[in-house]
Amino acid sequence: PMLTPMIYQPSPVGYARSLLETLANTDVPSDKFWPDMTIGWSMASVHRNTPEEFLMDTMVTAAAGCGSVSHWPNMPYCDAVWFGIHEGLARIAMVEEFYLDGAQAEGIAVEGVPYREETIRLGNRTLDQSAPDWRASLISFAHEYDGEQLLTGPRRVARAVGHDR
Repeated sequence: PMLTPMIYQPSPVGYARSLLETLANTDVPSDKFWPDMTIGWSMASVHRNTPEEFLMDTMVTAAAGCGSVSHWPNMPYCDAVWFGIHEGLARIAMVEEFYLDGAQAEGIAVEGVPYREETIRLGNRTLDQSAPDWRASLISFAHEYDGEQLLTGPRRVARAVGHDR
């Protein structure tokens, strides 16, 4: 049997975090999950409007190892929606063996590179600030298949950490 959890979040990052938390806290294999990710009503706060949002939802679902993805059927589709879903599926098709037949890569992590780092002194306290703070939004996946590695993540400045290649 497949599970179709309704993971309705106002942003793709919120959806990704909720999906990963759900998968981490269950014994059900991720390929048995077919998440429903958007409610599709424009008056609700979980509506997706851009191709990039659908692209990220689709890619995160595949990279997390889910068996499929579902969008609420009553959605007011437009060309942007279809393009985002199509672009996500096209990108997945190029590397699907990593997601379907590969494994999570050990020892590979992606770390955001801040644009600015500074130390701020406030009386007896010192704050170290990095901007932007990537911890809230940088979500990445590392897979291995047939001796090769694949990093899936946002198009941001990032470096691979902890791997010799």
